[in-house]
Amino acid sequence: MQIRLFEPADWPGVWRLLEPVFHAGETFPHDPAISETEARVIWVEQSQTAMVALDADGAVAGT
Repeated sequence: MQIRLFEPADWPGVWRLLEPVFHAGETFPHDPAISETEARVIWVEQSQTAMVALDADGAVAGT
């Protein structure tokens, strides 16, 4: 597993992980109906640092 700084090309993989968690409304204090655009602003653009974990195939496995 590799852990590194988020790169813009990582977003589809990050969103694939975050979307069901945000929409479940059980973990984060965000509106469960959060849009992908709103989530990206919160997760990436307003954060000091966003990291990703990549599996052996280079797919996003965590953030």
